[in-house]
Amino acid sequence: MWSPEDVTRSSPFFWAFRKAFPDNADQIFGITDSIPAPLKEVGPAFQTINFVPEAGTGQFVSKIKVSTLGGMASSIMTTRATITGVQGLDGLRLRVETTKPEESTLINLLGPFGAVVNENVPAFPSGEALEQIQPGSSEVLLRNTFCDDSIRVSRNDEVFGEVYVWRRREFASFDML
Repeated sequence: MWSPEDVTRSSPFFWAFRKAFPDNADQIFGITDSIPAPLKEVGPAFQTINFVPEAGTGQFVSKIKVSTLGGMASSIMTTRATITGVQGLDGLRLRVETTKPEESTLINLLGPFGAVVNENVPAFPSGEALEQIQPGSSEVLLRNTFCDDSIRVSRNDEVFGEVYVWRRREFASFDML
């Protein structure tokens, strides 16, 4: 619903990237963010949080649609992270694992072969790559400063003044014993 900057920055990948390249990240982001529509369009963005409170761990998935050339080419940039624990009452510790373009319209032009490529090309080990640049950079802290049945307000702990407002689409289903 709200992002203080390009909606792609709501992904923990970009938070980790900023930690790995603290002196250059904002310059790089400024270049990509200044590409005007219709050359680049971003959104919508979705996050899925599967947290197991008893274990204190889980999975976090960020998906953001990125289109270029007036929508002629698009994909869903998907970052997967592991929830490694909690911090305080509002923090989830995330470790960025992989990033992968999914549902690429360009690859889909290859017909059935495109579907095979989309499913079988491995994700880029972005967390591991960032760790090679700056140890510890793949780990970020997601602060959820408000959450109810319909809205979640999240922040990157390193840039606490930037607020991301999310609308809940659905609740996870649980099997009752």
